[in-house]
Amino acid sequence: MLQYLLAHQDVSAFCQTCPRPQDVTSVLESLGFHVSFQMQADNQHAYMQLKPLPAQVHYEGPCGMNVVYLAGEDIDIDDEYAFPKHASRFWLYCAGESEQTFKQTMNVLTGAFSLSWKPLTIPATTVPHLKDVA
Repeated sequence: MLQYLLAHQDVSAFCQTCPRPQDVTSVLESLGFHVSFQMQADNQHAYMQLKPLPAQVHYEGPCGMNVVYLAGEDIDIDDEYAFPKHASRFWLYCAGESEQTFKQTMNVLTGAFSLSWKPLTIPATTVPHLKDVA
C-alpha cells in the first residue's frame, strides 16, 4: 500500500481524535514545515442550520510538500461518497520529487496521530490553494 501511495503522492487521512493545532504544528515544525495559512473555526452561521466550519491550518515544508490539517469533522457535500466517522482530517500533497521526505512525513504523522492514509480521488493540482483564491 505504501508504494501505491508514494506513486500518487496526494493522500488524505481521517483521524479518530482531534489533536490541538499547536500539537500538529509542533510535530510538523520538527520536520521543517511552517504554517503558511490558518483559519479559525467559524460557527457564526448556526442560525442558518449550517454545521460549524472547523479551524484549519496549512503548512509548507521541504521539497514542495504541503500538509493541511482540519481540526474538526469534515463536512461531506457529495451525496455519492460518505466520509467515515472521524474527528479531524489531514491532507498531504507532494509537489516535489522527494520520496524520502514524503515517506518520513507520512510515518511521523501516522505515529503521532494514528492515521491511515488513502489516495485522494481528486488530484491536488485541480484544487486551488486558499491563498490563491483569497
